[in-house]
Amino acid sequence: YILERGRILRDGLLRQGLAVITPATAHERAGNICIAHPDGESVARRAAAQGLLIWGGDGRIRLSVHCYVTPEDIALALDLLPGMV
Repeated sequence: YILERGRILRDGLLRQGLAVITPATAHERAGNICIAHPDGESVARRAAAQGLLIWGGDGRIRLSVHCYVTPEDIALALDLLPGMV
């Protein structure tokens, strides 16, 4: 479940041209998808203001895909992030 949700999110971010740094193969990743970004903290704050909870820091943005993350949460991330990074 988690790996499939991660694949959907990762593929969607890549299709939108974002700098995804998480490996493609399932055995090389877990429940986090990361995007390279020099000001992840700012993106995380702006995302939170719109209802998307992500982490930003250390030159990246991290989105966690766990059992409580819904398809609607993933759709929100794919809708908001391209305009924020």
